[in-house]
Amino acid sequence: MNNLKIIARFEIHDGKLPVFKKLAKECISLVNEKDRDTLQYDWFFNQDQTQCVIIERYTDSNALLAHLGNISSVFGGLLEQGNFSAEV
Repeated sequence: MNNLKIIARFEIHDGKLPVFKKLAKECISLVNEKDRDTLQYDWFFNQDQTQCVIIERYTDSNALLAHLGNISSVFGGLLEQGNFSAEV
C-alpha cells in the first residue's frame, strides 16, 4: 500500500474546547518534531467549533504506528474531550 489516509472526527463536549485546542496544538507540535513519514496532518474546525476533522496521510502502516507512538502522551487526553471516530 503506497499511502494510508485517515479521516478522524471529534465531536467536542460542551465546555471542553479550550482544553481540546491546547491538546491539539501539542499533537501538532509532536508531529512536527517527531514524525518522519507523515505526509499530511491537517486540523479543521466547523464554524461553531463543536466538531473537528483531522485529515492524515502516511507513507505506510508503519508510519501510522510510529505517529501513534509519538502522540500517545496527548491522545488519551484528546479522547476525554469529545466523541471520536475515524475512517482508514
